[in-house]
Amino acid sequence: MPWFRVDDGFHSHPKVLATSLAARGLWVSAGSWSSGHLTDGVVPDHVLAALGGTPELAAELVSAGLWKRRRNGWQFHQWDAKNPTKVDVEKERRKGARRQALFRNGELRQAIRERDRDCCRYCGRKVRWGAGQAAASGSFDHIDPDGPNVLENLVVCCVACNSRKRDRTLEEADMQLRPPPVEAPTEATSNSYSPSPPTRPEGTDRPNGLTVPSRRANGRASPPGSPAVAGERLWCGECDPRTRMLEDAEGRPYRCRICNPAALTS
Repeated sequence: MPWFRVDDGFHSHPKVLATSLAARGLWVSAGSWSSGHLTDGVVPDHVLAALGGTPELAAELVSAGLWKRRRNGWQFHQWDAKNPTKVDVEKERRKGARRQALFRNGELRQAIRERDRDCCRYCGRKVRWGAGQAAASGSFDHIDPDGPNVLENLVVCCVACNSRKRDRTLEEADMQLRPPPVEAPTEATSNSYSPSPPTRPEGTDRPNGLTVPSRRANGRASPPGSPAVAGERLWCGECDPRTRMLEDAEGRPYRCRICNPAALTS
């Protein structure tokens, strides 16, 4: 959900100090309503009354420069400068739904990783899945930031390059896309970054289609947070390996639908 933003200097702003406590309360309540209904700071006359406001309090906010009168309602001053617009919120919601759809599509994620050999398609380094916010941690990036979840529009990307590109096109970010590697780099040619754990490591098949490895094929212990004993579920490679949690578009945590036991049984 969107949030109505009130900065920590609101209480001492000259415009605010010029209003009564009742007018300030109306301003906050109306701002919350507008944010929740995505009206971009517009408060209709009938909503003003429903919020307990009066024309006198609204006029007080207009006199202080916090509101403007408009036809059949009122408009917050500089709403776009301090709060996300309806276009911004709906865009973030679409992106959040697209990210969750990608997390649920294990076949697509596996196809991307196999094509790119777990190498960042922007800088070429070998990524490490499940390394949190480390620069070499693995993630996925949409080449066209507004494009769909298809193999041609998705690449493996390290956190460092993902943070640099953000929600921009290659031209806007002044970045270039490397061709898929012919073979994965060795540790000696990838800035000493450890090879990423396989998506389906060796182990005993489970009825739910997952496997439970005891150790990796190269003899190293499984990555932090991955299952080490039978009965635990294999880490999917996308959520936090210890908590098995993800974050939605608003930054709120939720259980991974792939490998969090509580989510799978709920």
